[in-house]
Amino acid sequence: MSRARRDFGSSPPPPGWPSPGHRPSDFGLGFPAFRRERVPHIAAGRRARHPVPPPESQVTPAESGKVSARELSTPCLCPQGPKHPLAETGRVPGMPQLDEIARRQRGVVSRRQAFQAGISPGVLQRRVTTGRWQRLLPGTYATFAGRPPPAALRWAAVLYSGSGAMLCHRSAAEESGLVRSGQGAVHVLIPESRRVRPAPGMVVHRSRYAKARRHPRRRPPQTRLEETVLDLASTSASVDEALRWIIVACLHRRTTPDGIARALERRTWLPRRRAVAALLAYAAGRTTELPHWPTT
Repeated sequence: MSRARRDFGSSPPPPGWPSPGHRPSDFGLGFPAFRRERVPHIAAGRRARHPVPPPESQVTPAESGKVSARELSTPCLCPQGPKHPLAETGRVPGMPQLDEIARRQRGVVSRRQAFQAGISPGVLQRRVTTGRWQRLLPGTYATFAGRPPPAALRWAAVLYSGSGAMLCHRSAAEESGLVRSGQGAVHVLIPESRRVRPAPGMVVHRSRYAKARRHPRRRPPQTRLEETVLDLASTSASVDEALRWIIVACLHRRTTPDGIARALERRTWLPRRRAVAALLAYAAGRTTELPHWPTT
């Protein structure tokens, strides 16, 4: 028994039905009831169900700095979770600004700098737990993996010590190039009005004249070269060691014995003050006899 064919006659077909003379390939594509727009979640795949990232022409200048594949964005809250591609290759707000700060600080940033740049606590914690960053001192992070160099440890000590802190003694000498960098403790000078709990591998000094001893331009903050030489010479174990610090600083043609002597006059107290003054006179050629060097 053959099925009777429905004849619409002159009346139009119901909505959604194909018109007479249609082609099978047109069914469901040429009528509003069957038309499907290419919405983003279908274009990217049914399982993704996430908007496609905007093209480069729509990216704002602030976001124009691309983050590499190692950068991790806020995790997606969809069922795919971390499997979603945008959860690993997305842009982190504020990261280009923080990368520029880290570049100027030997790859070291503080927690406060990260928050000021717009990095959330969750992103900061994930970078540490995943090994992309590492914690050097409380509140300071290296934005790289592996063993941190001495220069990064000096920056971390200054950032940890807070406002008004600067390198001094041997750490300042290493930063200024008077001596090669070593693996010893980092010496930091802070104003007398502040208190900082020394972290492992740090020696904290305090002075009421810390601001006057700071170099006006060098980074990281550090004492002036003349002040650094006085600190090292006054704490030397022998007269030969103290004289070596003075000679090394003068050989670089960055200071003179008279310049160090003027810095000594501005100090109200210094260990072995008389011996250091006599040693500076010997280095300047005003005397030919080495002074007696106190043992304590």
